[in-house]
Amino acid sequence: MAETNINIRLKKFLATAFKEFQNNNYTTAIKILTKAHKLDSNNPEILYNLGVASCRIEQYVEAIDYFRRLLELRTKTVDILQVLRLISFSLLKLGLFDDALLYCMQGLDLHNDDTVLMHLSAYALDMAGKSEDAIEYYMKILEIDPENISAKNSLAYLLAKSGGDLTKATKLAVEALSVDPNNPAYLDTYGFVMYKTGDFSHANAYLAKAQSLDPTSKEIRYHLAMVKKAIGQK
Repeated sequence: MAETNINIRLKKFLATAFKEFQNNNYTTAIKILTKAHKLDSNNPEILYNLGVASCRIEQYVEAIDYFRRLLELRTKTVDILQVLRLISFSLLKLGLFDDALLYCMQGLDLHNDDTVLMHLSAYALDMAGKSEDAIEYYMKILEIDPENISAKNSLAYLLAKSGGDLTKATKLAVEALSVDPNNPAYLDTYGFVMYKTGDFSHANAYLAKAQSLDPTSKEIRYHLAMVKKAIGQK
């Protein structure tokens, strides 16, 4: 009877938390889910949603803790692949690239064609200074999903950064930008590729537009400063 009452209370907590999720009230959702967690600290659904809510408000340390505890349960009631994606993402946000890569590899051992985990792996490798390995992952993504615009953009940028094929980088950057012409990240990549080709005029124009759309981006500001220095502007 007591177990039945607990289950009823847990369901009520979860239902209330989901309503808060729908309204993007993640802090409130966490408070509700924490109460549920006190009733059942090993409930996979509660741990999962606590992790997701923590991610949404950028509390990545807490999110990682919830996801790790969830993985230790070895449960089949939640999508483990999604958990591995989320914990990898959280670790990347904290700059823990090697740890993120380990979880990515666990996920790819389960599903070796998961493009989300491949993308996370590529980012982790690039941040760890392994650009060539990152490029290979982006190329694999495009073999599986030739229209993956994010992968095209990332590959274009890495090719340009690493001294790779600038003709291919330009083609990929143009394809990404044609799909989403006002995406500051895509504008930044195209501008950076143009800088690498020596077309400083186009580089300046596209990077200036990127900065106007995302004035807080340090990377865009840095690329624009490189171009202005190249053309003798301050």
